[in-house]
This record gives sequence, C-alpha cells and structure tokens, in this order.
Amino acid sequence: MPLLGGGIHRRLLMWGLGLFGIALTAVIVAGYSYTSRQIEQDAAQLQAEIASVTADRIHTFVRRKIERFSDLAAAVSLYGLGSKEQQLLTSLLVKNDGSFTDVSIIDARGMEVVKVSDRRVYFRSDLSDQSRSAKFNKAIKGENYISRVYTSDQAQPYVTVAIPLWGTAQSVVGVVSAEADLSFLWEAIGEIRFGTAGYAYLIDEQGNLIAHKDPLLVLKKMNLRQADGVQKFLRNPTRLDPSPARKGRGLLDRPVLSTYAPVPELGWAVILEEPLEAALANVEILRRYALALLAISLFVGAVVIAWVSSKMAGPIRELHEGAEIIGSGNLDYRVNIETGDEIEWLGEEFNKMAAELKVLYATLEQKVKDKTAELEQANSELEQMAFNLRVNLERIQALHEINLAATSTLDLKGLLNLLLEKIDRLLPYSFSTVRLWNRVTEELEPVACRNLDEEEWKRETGRGRSGISRAAFETKMPVRIDNLQKDPRTKDLDFFRKKGMTSFLGLPLIAKGEALGVIGFYTRGVIGFSREERPFSNEEVDFLSTLASQAAIAIHNSQLYEETKRANEVKTQFLSVMSHELRTPLNVIMGYAGIMKDGMLGEVNPEQEKSMGKVMRQTNDLLAMITSILEVTKMEAGATLVERQEVYLTDFLNSIKSLHSLPLDKDVTLHWDYPSDLPVLMTDSGKLKQILYSLINNAIKFTERGQVTLSARHLPEAKTVEFQVKDTGIGIKKELLSVIFERFRQADSSETRNYGGVGLGLYIVKQFTDLLGGKVEVESEPSKGSTFTVTIPALLYSTTLTPSGQRTSTTVSPTPRGV
Repeated sequence: MPLLGGGIHRRLLMWGLGLFGIALTAVIVAGYSYTSRQIEQDAAQLQAEIASVTADRIHTFVRRKIERFSDLAAAVSLYGLGSKEQQLLTSLLVKNDGSFTDVSIIDARGMEVVKVSDRRVYFRSDLSDQSRSAKFNKAIKGENYISRVYTSDQAQPYVTVAIPLWGTAQSVVGVVSAEADLSFLWEAIGEIRFGTAGYAYLIDEQGNLIAHKDPLLVLKKMNLRQADGVQKFLRNPTRLDPSPARKGRGLLDRPVLSTYAPVPELGWAVILEEPLEAALANVEILRRYALALLAISLFVGAVVIAWVSSKMAGPIRELHEGAEIIGSGNLDYRVNIETGDEIEWLGEEFNKMAAELKVLYATLEQKVKDKTAELEQANSELEQMAFNLRVNLERIQALHEINLAATSTLDLKGLLNLLLEKIDRLLPYSFSTVRLWNRVTEELEPVACRNLDEEEWKRETGRGRSGISRAAFETKMPVRIDNLQKDPRTKDLDFFRKKGMTSFLGLPLIAKGEALGVIGFYTRGVIGFSREERPFSNEEVDFLSTLASQAAIAIHNSQLYEETKRANEVKTQFLSVMSHELRTPLNVIMGYAGIMKDGMLGEVNPEQEKSMGKVMRQTNDLLAMITSILEVTKMEAGATLVERQEVYLTDFLNSIKSLHSLPLDKDVTLHWDYPSDLPVLMTDSGKLKQILYSLINNAIKFTERGQVTLSARHLPEAKTVEFQVKDTGIGIKKELLSVIFERFRQADSSETRNYGGVGLGLYIVKQFTDLLGGKVEVESEPSKGSTFTVTIPALLYSTTLTPSGQRTSTTVSPTPRGV
C-alpha cells in the first residue's frame, strides 16, 4: 500500500505498470486459452464435417448405382430371358456406365442366360450355374443383395449387387447381377486433406480396411480394431461420432486425433485421423509466442509508463475533466492545454473530436437509418437471387430425371406414366394430361393423366371435346388460359369447374417438325383448391416447353418402336404362311416332273429328259430357299429346339458322303478328309447335317473348276471337333466378311449375284452353330477360294472298334453345363 501513495507521477507509474502487467497477462493467457480451445474445436468440427460429407458422397454414389441398376432390371423384365433385347440393354449399361464391369441375367433355376463384361467377350460356354451363390439365393426371394467389399490384385474395390427380376404376375422370374467397380473410393478417400498431415481411410462393418490413399495397406487386408476411431465406430455403427477429434491411437499405432462417420445403409465408416503432434503444433507455437509477447510487453510498458507518467499528470487531469464535461452532454466545451508537446496536440485533437462529435451526433441517427435500409435491400436482393438459383437447379435436375426416365423404357403407356410422375414433383398442386393424335380417326385421343380419375377424364373430355388442346395442336404453339372459370373457350366443359381448375397451359408435342399430340397442365389455385387465379408465368412456360420437347422425342421413339415391332410381326407371319403354302405346289411339280422324266407317263426323248432335269433342279433350289425361309421364321419365333443324341461322327460323315453328288456341268471334284476313329458326340445330328450340307453346297455353287474339300478332326486338348469346308472358288472380299452371316446378305457384287440364292444359308449355319454351342469362322481371298471352319464343343464319348466289329465307348468328359 505505501508504494501506491505519493504524487501523481509515482502513482501513475506504479498503477500503470501494475495494471498494465495484470491486464496484459490476463489478455495473453485468456487469448492463449481461447485460441487453443478454438483450434481443438475447429479441428473437431472440420473432421466431423469432412467425414460426414465423404460418407454421404459414398452412400449417394452407391444408392444411385443401385437405382440405375434397378432401372435396368425393370427394362429387361419386358423381354424374354436370354433375348437379344436383354443382351443389348445389359451391353448398353456396361458401355455407358464404367462402374459396372460385369452384368449377368440368371433364370429361376440359377442358370446364367446373359453375361456381359467390359473386360472380355463371353460365349454361351462361359455361362455358369449360380444356383448355390449367395446373391442368387437372396435375390430370388425378392430381396436386393449387396456383397461385402472385396479388392483385386491392384487394390481396386468391388462389390457384387443382385436384384430380383419381376415377372408380369408379380413373381420373381430371375435375377440381375452385376459387379460394380468402387474405384471412386480411392479418389474420395485419397483427396481428403486437412490440417498439415490429416488423412482418411474407409473400413467395413468388421473393421477391415477397404480404401486408403496407400493401396499397399489395402492389399495387406488389415483389420483395424485396435485403432480408437474404429473402436468408436464399432460401438456405435449407426450414429455420428459423439466426440470428434478425441485423442487416441491411430492406424499406425501413433497418437492421433480421430473422428468417424458411418456410411448409411452400407455398414461402412469413414475414419479421419491427424497426428497429435501435427494437430497441436500451432498450440505449442502459440504458447511460445504468448510468453515472449508477455515479457517484451511488460518491459516496454514499464519504460513507456515511467516516461509518460511524468508528462501526463496535469494535462491528463484536465483532459479527464474535459471528457467528463463533454460526456455529460456539453459538446461546446473545449480544453486549453499548452505544454508544447504531444499532450497539447492531444488536447487540440480532443477539441476537434468534440466538434466532430457534435456534427456526427446530429447526423448519426439518419445515417443509421440509411445504412439499415441499404442492408435490408441488399439482403432482399440476395434472397431473391438464391431463390431463383434454387428454382433453376431444381428444374435442371427435374429435366435430367425426366430424360433418364424417358430413356428407360420404350413402352408408350409406361413412358407416359413415368413422365407425368416426374412432372408431378415439379407441379404438386396441378393436373397434367396427355393427348395423342390418331391418324385414323383424326382426333386428339386422351391417353394419360395425373391427379385425375382416368376413366372420368376420358369420358368427360373424350372424342370431339378437345377444343383448347386442338388449338395448340393445330397451331403448334402454346395455348395459355389464365381463368378457366370465365374463358369462353371452356364454357361447355363443366369438368374443369367441378375439379376446381383455374388456369391452363397446353403445349404441342413436336418431334422432327411433326405434331404428335398435346400435353396439358391445369392449376388448382394459389392454395389448395381455392378458385383464385394462378396463371402460368413466362418462365414456367419456357421451362415446361423445354420439358414438352424432351417428352415429344421420347414419345416419338416409343411410337417408332411400336410400329417397328408390329411390322416385324406382320413380316414374320407373312413369310411363314407364304413359305408353307408354296411348299405344297412345289412338291407336286417335283413329283410330276420326276414321273415324266422316268417315262412313267410315256416315252420321252433326250431333249425332253434334259428339260425335265432342269425343271427338277430349279424346283429343288426353290424348295430349298423356301425351307430356309421357314427355318429362319421358326428361329425368330423361338420355336427351334436342340434335340441331342449320340452321333457316331465317322458313320455320320460317311452317310453325307454317300448321298452327295456333283453337278454335271462343273469341272469340280469333291474330296473327303477325315479319320476313321472320330469320337461320338452328344449333339443334334439334323442341325449338324444341315450346317455341313449348306457349307458344301455353297462351296460347290461358287466353284466353277477345281476342288471342294471337307475335313474333320478331333482336338482332345480343346475338347472340340473341327469341321472345315475349303474351296477354290471366287472367294470373298475382306470388307464383306463381317456381313455374310446376316439375313438376306451375300457378297453383293455382279459376279456373285449371278449365282442366285436369297442369302439365308450362311445365316442358318451361324444360328445352328450357336445353338450347338460352337462357333463358325471364315477365311477368304478373292479368286483364290474360301475356308469355313465350324468348331463343335462338348465331347462325350471316344469310340473304338473291337476285332469282332463291335463298338466300345468310353466317357471322355461331360458336356459343359449351359451348352
């Protein structure tokens, strides 16, 4: 207490130094404590946000892939199992979405009927039995299946997804399965950086490491139950981390700050860790700076206070008194200090401040009002901008979803229902209708609606009652009616009034310049079913017009698909009927021509016999063409069956050799090259015979002189039998080799066209070879000849002859399943 007494200079010195030291110490300690605590809180908040965002990103990606895959299942369910359409749809999914590497369709017995991959080409022999797999047994019960994550040799993460394939009677008729590449987890995890050394990794529900920026750690298949962050997740697998950035042991058994966030529905978790020494490095630096700042500030403060206190005692009292006077409200008071130093300047500035304070005080209230108004205006503009941005984003997202929905199906009714369902999300308080133009009745027929009873709508607004929609159709321009209750164009339609509709927007559905119909939108008022007008804005008209353009393209594609489908059905039926009806008269012609040629109806001269022979050959060729057309028709109708039986290949080839003859007008020899100990196959002998007959006849037809050779050999290592038909004929150009196995296709040049035919022989060869589980290949060079190679798999027996002439058979290998 004695130290605090004495004159003002002494007291200023002691009080100033003491208070300054206490205040500075308190400020520095408080600042250090607050900053330290804030650093830890910021680290916890940052880790929690990063972990949550990463988990949501992983969950959203997987969920979208499952939705995309569900859309594929809905699309392939429209076609028969193993059909070309299913093959095409699965191939499009693999091609357009790189995350799906292998997709297969499994029937109700567990057999794969379609299998597509972006890494290899699957043949029928590659299809396998999945009846015992976990994915099949769960999905066939009507439940979705997602496997645990597994990794490749390069640490790429994969997951197997399987969903049920529903039939028309709401029964499961099969399973669609896919292998999904989750390589994006590397990016999602590897890109995470926070602090100076923070990192992240992904674990499954057992604590196994499935994704890390270092693939070598993933390849070690580490289990991280010992890490504190993993232990917290395993104790609370469905909740966010209640204590983020808690100290503990980490992935490499070092002190860390760790946080986790579960990935919803998948049972995984994102773990974030930051080494403790790195996380708290700033706190240690702050502590050193605080101590240094305290020491320096105390020293400087002591010197300054000691010097200033001697100069400030009197003037300060005067300034203090002046401040009290001005503070009491007397803004006209001025201090008078003449010290010739800074105190005097301070007095002058004090007087200036008092004068300015008087002026500012007079205008302060108005300025506060003006600034408040400006801030409110700016805030209003920002809110409007945010609202417009949100609306535009929602519309863009809606257009994207509608475009995906439109490409997911070609069924017109299903397509329209999907479109209206998506539109209903944008206009929840409205009705929507679709009318399409019927070229036969020349009417806009009601076909689909939303939020209305469809039968009532069609009954009330059916034939002849589409006036306002027809106006949009005929002019190909939007029709907008703000008040349906009063507009004269709707006076005869009480249906609108009964439903509380207030406004109407009709948009023509135009594709490739042609109006297909009209999509209509009706509002129900501002709130609920009130009768207040709620007209469509110009922005809404522009947006819905864009939506109508997308819908028109999808409807046009669907209509083209339906027309093509009907045309194919008519074509197939026509070919089947005409081919069947032509066979009977041709058989009669061939029979009578044969009787006349053999002289059973009277003696014939050589010229007549020669003519009858030409008639029989031409008629036989025509009958072969008709038979080919019938066979193709059966295949397209799915009526071709494989009837397997034991085929002794040597006897089989001997019978073909004995029945085959060469035309007399060609200088061609037929050579047979096959051993006598060929094995016994379990296959369809009729289809194999037709394959070889077609190839031999084709070779003879296109060879004017030279040799046609049929060879056969057994390939035990490949478990196949190979047949080759080689000729020295006109050959085939290289650019045409890819199309000769298609229907009604030939090497279309003036030279080959002289040989006739409808181009079905090689098509049937290819289809029959595929049915037998084999493959057909061709090598050819113009003017040098062609070689067709047919390979048939599934060896079943090896046959030898005993000295007594009896055959003995030994099983070699079973027929591969799925063939």
